[in-house]
Amino acid sequence: MKLAKPDLAIITVARSVSPLLIKLRQNLLNLSSSDFTWIIKLSEEPDKDFLKASLFNPFKTLIHFESDLGIYDALNQALVLCDSEYYLVLGDDDSLHYTAIEDFFSIFCIKKVDLYSFAVDTDRGRIFPRSGLGWLYGMNGCASCHSCGLIISRALHNKFGLYSLNYGVFADQFFVKRSIALGASICRFNFPLGYYSLGGSSSIVNFDHILFMGKMQYDTEKYKRLQILFLVIRLLRFCFRKQVLHV
Repeated sequence: MKLAKPDLAIITVARSVSPLLIKLRQNLLNLSSSDFTWIIKLSEEPDKDFLKASLFNPFKTLIHFESDLGIYDALNQALVLCDSEYYLVLGDDDSLHYTAIEDFFSIFCIKKVDLYSFAVDTDRGRIFPRSGLGWLYGMNGCASCHSCGLIISRALHNKFGLYSLNYGVFADQFFVKRSIALGASICRFNFPLGYYSLGGSSSIVNFDHILFMGKMQYDTEKYKRLQILFLVIRLLRFCFRKQVLHV
């Protein structure tokens, strides 16, 4: 027996209304299905033109502006507003493919799980979800990209809490890995829902990011010494690359 379609929310966190956000709105308007809610969390008050245009969206739109402590604090604020059964995080520089919403609904009607993991298209090619390699690749070793590639049951946050603010840009990885380790069900699919931009802050490798990833991996994996070794290797590779660039 086919399951009824769930309520789906798309959550976008941004500092302000930018050309990227306006472009994303146009992308969502062009989708084959408008059966979703778009939740926009801004740090600054949106301009009146964007508010007026949003009144004509064929999908329900919630716009909330409030100061925050960073992207995951902002995402937590958006989740408080989210009463949909599932949600998809979408950056203002990401986009969805034309049938993305319908593709998800067709899968859900066959099988219901906590996490739906999809491939994503990027400027460097298609990234596919993995399984059983979280000890090496983090979240990308057991699922896929958090933004644009992972549809999450809102109920998981009732079980495991909101996104932690102790892991920098790896808070999503900590939540997803911990949820799977504690029994969250997941299905993986090798077709993409959309395009994931590699230009965001989470895609930039720097010293702080390496340390936060090391902390996240240490806290979510069984073999702690192995994660310390991986952290040392990542730091050495990063320092070596910086030295090469300065030569």
